[in-house]
Amino acid sequence: SPEKTLRQNKITTESNLTQKQGFLQKIDQDLQQHQPLLEKAVTQTSKARQSLKDLKPIIQQTRKLDLQIDELQKQKTNLQNECHQFEKKIKRENEKITELQAKIKQLETLAQQTEQYLSGHSQDADLAGQLPAISDQLASIFPASEKIEKHRKKIEKAEKEAKKLEKQLEKATNELEKASTKFQQIQSKIEAENSKLETLLQGKLLREHRAEREALLQQMLLIQHIESLEKERERLIDGHPCPLCGATEHPYASGNIPVQDKNEKRIKELEKLIDKCDSLEQKISELKSESTEIVAQKTESENKVTELRAIATASGESHQNLIQEAAALETEFAQIKANVQNRLKPYGITELPESDFATVLHPLQKRLDDWQKNQLENGRHLSQIEASKAEMKAVLENQKDSANSLEHKKLQEKAISEELTASQSQRREIFADKSPDAEENALEKALEDCEKHENDLKQNHERLKSQKGQAEVLIKSLIDSLSTISHQLEQAETAFKSGLENLGFKDESSFTASLMERNERELLQSQGKQLESELEALNIKLKDREKARETLISENLTSENPDFHKRNLDDVSQKLNSCFIQIGSLRQRLSDNDIAASRLAEKRNLIEAQQREFERWDRLYRLIGSADGKKYQKFAQGLTFELLIKHANQQLTKLTDRYLLAHDKDKSLEFEIIDNYQAGEIRSSKNLSGGESFIVSLALALGLA
Repeated sequence: SPEKTLRQNKITTESNLTQKQGFLQKIDQDLQQHQPLLEKAVTQTSKARQSLKDLKPIIQQTRKLDLQIDELQKQKTNLQNECHQFEKKIKRENEKITELQAKIKQLETLAQQTEQYLSGHSQDADLAGQLPAISDQLASIFPASEKIEKHRKKIEKAEKEAKKLEKQLEKATNELEKASTKFQQIQSKIEAENSKLETLLQGKLLREHRAEREALLQQMLLIQHIESLEKERERLIDGHPCPLCGATEHPYASGNIPVQDKNEKRIKELEKLIDKCDSLEQKISELKSESTEIVAQKTESENKVTELRAIATASGESHQNLIQEAAALETEFAQIKANVQNRLKPYGITELPESDFATVLHPLQKRLDDWQKNQLENGRHLSQIEASKAEMKAVLENQKDSANSLEHKKLQEKAISEELTASQSQRREIFADKSPDAEENALEKALEDCEKHENDLKQNHERLKSQKGQAEVLIKSLIDSLSTISHQLEQAETAFKSGLENLGFKDESSFTASLMERNERELLQSQGKQLESELEALNIKLKDREKARETLISENLTSENPDFHKRNLDDVSQKLNSCFIQIGSLRQRLSDNDIAASRLAEKRNLIEAQQREFERWDRLYRLIGSADGKKYQKFAQGLTFELLIKHANQQLTKLTDRYLLAHDKDKSLEFEIIDNYQAGEIRSSKNLSGGESFIVSLALALGLA
């Protein structure tokens, strides 16, 4: 009821008013306690700011001294490292001097040994000029000996061929005699067969007998045709024209038909005669062919006999010439051999081998190689001694420079150490061992904490003031609300009492007892609201259906009956099922296509992998591949040559710091010169001076060794 609600609102408002008044008292207490803390925080912040301001100049000076000390410490460390490096360098140079001295001593020993060998084998020095002539003479001996041997073999071969020609000539003569005999026999047979043929023909030609047979055959055909026209002859009348030819006379009308027995007998005799003549002519033709072949064989045999006799004559003359040439070659060979023995006597060789002259040349070549090798080694040892002495001189000069530099660096280190000690003392006097960054950070942190504490207190103070104002306003509002509610409650109670009296209730308690339970009242209210909402929804649905019906009627969509639409629906369903089947087929084809695409991708991956493998081998082929192996040979030689240049540069840096060798990338077996005194200019090895060529050649020889 309204009275009850007003009473409840009054009680709630009084409770809130009491609570807010207590909250306002608490805020006043908090403000009184907070004011001294705020004043103290302001004082602490001011002190921290002043301390930081006073310490700033000292920190700046300390930092400046720290930077100076760090710089001096770095300089001192660098000087110490440089002194250590100079000491190491001097030590290495001492070791290098010791090594060079030992090397020079060793090279002098080797040079002395090679000089002793050269003096003890002075006669081998002439081999450089004599050995090619000796080799040529020995080389001429072997061909002469070989030529003699070839002539001997040719003589033997000529003798064998002469015997073979005699046998062939005898065989060809026998074949010629046989061919002549056989030719005479065939001629006799041909004459006999011709005689038989003339007897059969009886003075006529064979074509005359053939013509007679043809004439008889034609006559027989005419007679046979006349016999076949017997019925037609019966119709002929003397004096009347023939319907076929128009003649008025009919020789066969009376039945005079020629007899065929004589003609047939004569034809058979002619055919028998012609067959015999054909057989004889064929036999004569075969005999003539055989005779022609025998004549050809006879002619061939005669030509062969003539040719063999000529060859035998020429072979005999060639045999005599070979014997004479062999005698001349043996005389020439004896003269050459005597000359070679005279040349070899100074070298202790008195006898020559029969065939293998390498047993003579190899020892001589070895003696010459040993002589040249010792001569080259002697020159190389002397060059290495000079180079080692020059290198040792350069090392001594470098060692002297290093000692002077070491002394200078030590003096610098001493001066910097004194300056460093003074700076460190000044720093300790100003700021002791404290860190300026740490002290500055600590003061800044303290100032920041004080400012933060002050700001927090100020914010809390302002917040409390704001809460106090809000509480005062709310309390005033609650007092006004309470006054209004009290006035409304009095009016409601008066109206409620008069209403109870009108309804027949004695007082409020009797009215309350007659009221329904709250749960039942709420249930009935909810059911009523639900029914109203359902009714409203049904009305809306009904209006929508009526509106849709009116719309469909007004559109007049079709004039057909339902069966027609049902049939159309069945057709559409069948088409839809067909579409579904086609869709399934297409999906299957797409699936197959995906599988084929994946297989194709795998094949492509395999092809790409194979292509990469092919390209790798193709690059290798382009780099070192060739049919004769020359490209790979040049490539391998280029690698070896590059290694030689590397070792040569190690030796060249010991001789001079001006030059470096570089591998020519375009020409695998050539090198270029980098001239460091000409700003790293690259020079060709072909335009070096004599001294430069000597240094480079020496470096290459040392690198090769």
